[in-house]
Amino acid sequence: MMPGPFMTKGASFTPFTASAAIWSRSASFSPIHTSCSSRCCCARPQNRRARFVLKDIVAESDAMTKNIEMAEKVAGGNSSVMIIGETGTGKELFAAGIHNVSHYANGPFIPINCSAIPETLLESLLFGSTKGAFTGAVDSPGLFEQARGGTVFLDEINSMPYKLQGKLLRVLQDKMVRRVGSQVDTPLDCRIISASNIDPFTGSHDGDIRDDLLFRLSPSSSTFRRCGSGRTSCR
Repeated sequence: MMPGPFMTKGASFTPFTASAAIWSRSASFSPIHTSCSSRCCCARPQNRRARFVLKDIVAESDAMTKNIEMAEKVAGGNSSVMIIGETGTGKELFAAGIHNVSHYANGPFIPINCSAIPETLLESLLFGSTKGAFTGAVDSPGLFEQARGGTVFLDEINSMPYKLQGKLLRVLQDKMVRRVGSQVDTPLDCRIISASNIDPFTGSHDGDIRDDLLFRLSPSSSTFRRCGSGRTSCR
């Protein structure tokens, strides 16, 4: 992938185009969702409040302090945010913190791990379904509908199948959601925060995320310092 107009080169920076991208290194925090089934918490609407705020993060390096400050800045906007960091580095902690100081704080915070769910189930979970659309399908709103006024956190977006990436792109472009098997569009009324456990802006990972989707997931330009050997922990 060719560097975009906002990308910065340098060993101490994480380059990205039009994104609020965070690199955080730590073994002290793991994503809440590690597996999913049709009856998991991703499919239930209750208790959907973000557990953490940015003040819960204990920064042990100047780089992490800058990351927190930048997260506070991007939280005030309405645009999508992309977080970049290795698995287990606290990306969901940052996503929850951004949600809790944003205009969407009073709405639900719904995290979902895109790599832990089969493609067919992930599609109906995200977009919803109509009765008869497939075997066993019922009328059910997807997470984008259920997150009305809140935030959907798409963890490991780089693992989302290309087919669903195309459908997600259409949702971001049109600001409308259509359930599987339906002809009716519903307005999108939530913020989308995504995360990748690889750097999608490096040549070695070119193709993991569609270029056009990457642009939509990262509409504003910010650069976070890579944390290097610094650790992140949660109070």
